[in-house]
Amino acid sequence: MMAAAICIAGFAQVNAQNLVQNGDFSVWATDKPESWYVYDATATQVDDACQIVQTSTSKGTLLQHVNGLEAGKQYTFSLDFKVATKGSKDNAAARVWFRWQRYASSTDKEWLDPVGDDLSKMHGPGGDTSYFEDKEGEWQSYSATITAPAKTTSLEYEFRVYNGATVLFKNCTLVEGTSSSIEANVIETPAAYAADGVVYVPANAGERIVVSNVAGQTIAVVTAEEGVTAINNLPANQILLVKAGNKVSKVIF
Repeated sequence: MMAAAICIAGFAQVNAQNLVQNGDFSVWATDKPESWYVYDATATQVDDACQIVQTSTSKGTLLQHVNGLEAGKQYTFSLDFKVATKGSKDNAAARVWFRWQRYASSTDKEWLDPVGDDLSKMHGPGGDTSYFEDKEGEWQSYSATITAPAKTTSLEYEFRVYNGATVLFKNCTLVEGTSSSIEANVIETPAAYAADGVVYVPANAGERIVVSNVAGQTIAVVTAEEGVTAINNLPANQILLVKAGNKVSKVIF
């Protein structure tokens, strides 16, 4: 059967590279978003967000190690969050807890002190004893520019949830420079497309291609070849989400 060569949502070309992998939480493993770690909490996909419910007596954690960073450079992070239920304490449901690191191996690593007043941006916001405002049921945004200290190789991009709260996170980004905007230009010609039972994905050699269904279940993960990569043996008669690097499209297959 000839599959429709249609790209439903276009194909977004990101000009400023988001260094956070799966920051839109579009790809999920069994019980957590791909490329993220979850500790002492349950993670659930809710629309385009990751919902975290704390299950321990201390804190629930959602984190990712962002690698390939350079000392002395400025990076801007941004994210959206919503406190669904605040838990047992007011204005103590969640906060960011970002940390710089020099990482060479599991036995050769160290945490690094932030530059200037960056600690108040990376913890809280507002410092070690600060949290996000509750504002239950309301989406809020938070962003800041920080400078990587000497010896930096990575950033631990972490959210902490406390006091039995339920908090949703989405649109998590980290970009080099002082602007958090990631501009998207839609390419008019379909990019990822299907024909004769095969999905074709234009991508750069070495990029990771993830194919999932609309329920967020990963169907295939391949490494891109130069030019167009052909992916076979995919389930037919459904809509597939195809992600290559920072580009995403939906394909009728």
